[in-house]
Amino acid sequence: MTLLLALDGLQAIPGKSRDVSLSGVFFVPDALRDLRLVRHGHRGSLTMSAGEGPLRFPCEVIRVAEGGLALNLHDRQAAFGMAVTQEIFNSLKSRRP
Repeated sequence: MTLLLALDGLQAIPGKSRDVSLSGVFFVPDALRDLRLVRHGHRGSLTMSAGEGPLRFPCEVIRVAEGGLALNLHDRQAAFGMAVTQEIFNSLKSRRP
């Protein structure tokens, strides 16, 4: 699943997810140098390229860590959970012989 994090005032950051929950996600950027300007409290949106097209979720950075960012989703948590679940099922189906 491809993610793109667009934070206010910064260039969009491509990356992957880790430790997904219904209210947030730990975002791991493709290039760690992209984190140098990110601060706690930055707001923006997380875009997920899913099967039916891109889905956008408003978010806020709640923790900046060495390996990525903890993001809190402000709205549409249920839609995020459904999209992640659908991507997991699609991934499992494509691995079957």
